[in-house]
Amino acid sequence: MERVLIVDDSLTVRMDLLELFEHAGWSPTPCATLAEARAALAAEAFDLVVLDVLLPDGDGIELLREIRRSPRSRAWPVMVLSGEDEVVDRLRGLEMGADEYVGKPYDRDYVIACAARYLHGIRQPQDAPTVLLVDDSPTYLETMRAAFTGAGFRVAAAATGEDGLRVASTQSIDAAVVDLHLPGIDGVALIRRLRADRGLQLVPCMLLTGSELRTDELMGLEAGADAYLAKVHDPEVIVARLSALLRSVGARPEVGFDPVGPKKILAVDDSVTYLHALGERLRHEGYGVVMAHSGAEAMAVLGAETVDLVLLDVIMPGLSGIEVCRRLKANAAWQDVPVILLTARDERDAMLEGLNAGADDYVVKGTDFDVLTGRVRAHLRRKHLQDENRRIHERLHRMHAEAQEERAARELAETRAALMEDLKAKNAELVQARARSEQESRYKSQFLASISHELRTPQNSIIGFSELLEQELFGPLNARQARYVKNVLDSGRHLLSLVNDILDLSK
Repeated sequence: MERVLIVDDSLTVRMDLLELFEHAGWSPTPCATLAEARAALAAEAFDLVVLDVLLPDGDGIELLREIRRSPRSRAWPVMVLSGEDEVVDRLRGLEMGADEYVGKPYDRDYVIACAARYLHGIRQPQDAPTVLLVDDSPTYLETMRAAFTGAGFRVAAAATGEDGLRVASTQSIDAAVVDLHLPGIDGVALIRRLRADRGLQLVPCMLLTGSELRTDELMGLEAGADAYLAKVHDPEVIVARLSALLRSVGARPEVGFDPVGPKKILAVDDSVTYLHALGERLRHEGYGVVMAHSGAEAMAVLGAETVDLVLLDVIMPGLSGIEVCRRLKANAAWQDVPVILLTARDERDAMLEGLNAGADDYVVKGTDFDVLTGRVRAHLRRKHLQDENRRIHERLHRMHAEAQEERAARELAETRAALMEDLKAKNAELVQARARSEQESRYKSQFLASISHELRTPQNSIIGFSELLEQELFGPLNARQARYVKNVLDSGRHLLSLVNDILDLSK
């Protein structure tokens, strides 16, 4: 059973999360303070940590720092739960290594969905993509499971829409392939529910159906599906179509993309009649249209203008549509622009060749443009969501950088102030040391003066009188007296020499 550590000083939040996680089948441990949390972390390992920022005995981000620094816990997922308006806390948490930041007041379904993804493992980039496959036909379900597995995908299968939603809320999925006609929640309703979930909003969704009614396709595309295919297609075609959808997920926004302005579409076809009919319909839908009659013209247009989507005829004189698509996807400036191939016939080999060349979709030409415009809207909608998501991340990164600069400037100012205080203290110590040194110098001078006066002056007198005696200026000396006088002179001169040496060394 997965273990979850809940750290929040609000009893209401702790009890709500406790009930929420227990209902999901996990084992939560609630803590109200950092001290309780540290004790729990020392006692056992956890699969997820849900952490508030403002706690009564400290900062939750400091606990996050400790978790990330410990070899034992650095890989544990951490979800920071705090005020939505606390941008600085959000940036600090993300900078310190939080895996998720959820603002209060939180949505319970969103919290449980985020927690489920981390508890059931986050897919690494090198892992196989996971496809949610929903179909009520056991035979078709197994056929498509085998096709996706053979192509290197992981498959999470469900037989009903309700089961599909449960799988999507508890597992990390990269794409969804959904049957249109399902018992209970049908495919259209299922896709709407997926699109309403913020965590699944960008997951590519493909709608499958046994019928070929265009009304079904339009309904699916309007609900948020990114692609619509009939089940009569070869499984290999369906796999290739899904691979094309997944390729578009990682594309970066094109230069000059405007999320709110009118979208510009490049339509390329060597048939003047079809091209003008297509252009008229697209303009009627509110799009700006740039028309090209050949692959060479299309490449020239792309070199001069920014477009949001390309409609490309497959068979054209000179550069074919597939070759134009291949060149476009090989160019870093244009590889993210959605490309929809226009084919005269529903040919399997042509579809596979186009999708393998990098095309995002294909449509069979016809006089009814409803399906085509529906797919155009679906691709532009997906592109808008992806670009908006990237812009949000870029803003967060900029805010993060600004916060780092502000923090660095504040830390520099604090460091400078601390250095100034330290310098003042050192200067005060130097002044005191100088005063002590001067006082000691005075003591030394006094000592030397004392030695000079108290020892050398009497000693000179002793030596002087002894020399007078030795010279017998006061009368002759016997041998014994002469010896005594000599001893006095030798001792006096030796002591005087020592005193002079001490005075010389002290200078």
